[in-house]
Amino acid sequence: MSSTAQVNSLLFVAVELEPKEFIASFPSSMGLLGKSIIIDLPCFHRTTSIMLDHVFIRSVPVSVKFPMLERLSLLHCNGNLNALLSCCPRLCTLLLSGILFETCDLRVNSSSLQELVVRPFSIERVNIIAPMLKKLEILFTVMLEVNISVFAPIMEKVWLYCYYTEESIVFYLWYLELLGPQAAERQGQLPLLHIRAKLVTFLR
Repeated sequence: MSSTAQVNSLLFVAVELEPKEFIASFPSSMGLLGKSIIIDLPCFHRTTSIMLDHVFIRSVPVSVKFPMLERLSLLHCNGNLNALLSCCPRLCTLLLSGILFETCDLRVNSSSLQELVVRPFSIERVNIIAPMLKKLEILFTVMLEVNISVFAPIMEKVWLYCYYTEESIVFYLWYLELLGPQAAERQGQLPLLHIRAKLVTFLR
């Protein structure tokens, strides 16, 4: 079983190698806190792509920068996302899948981000400020309600799907299961709204 000290030691060794791409993946069975390895993220000055899987990013020191990073993938991770994004001035693509937050908020603030993909997770509030964002894909579960705020004035493609629980929205014998507005693919084409409902079943 890997320890926090061992993993962080390996991270600093990896930094010295100056990799173009860096991947750190730890099975959940190896986790130490909430089934996630705890790391202190060091500087990767020349790395353009980073993928982290099952880690808890304990801290991002002010001195840490990722000046060349263009793609960041966080899978089943936990930590301060905005603190990490502030260290990535050239980040273009951000993938979040199964990520955990201290609160039920998804906050993304990036002046360089062009593509944001968020895979299934439960959320109550979404706040995105990304003036260069062109593509947005979000798939999340809504327990009761969700507040969404997006500032992306030049966005071209939107794929936003909300999965609802049975207790959320009910119309007579039907409950809303999925709602997904989708932007038009071509100029002049009307946007689409995908609605999926499910018949409520009663046990006798």
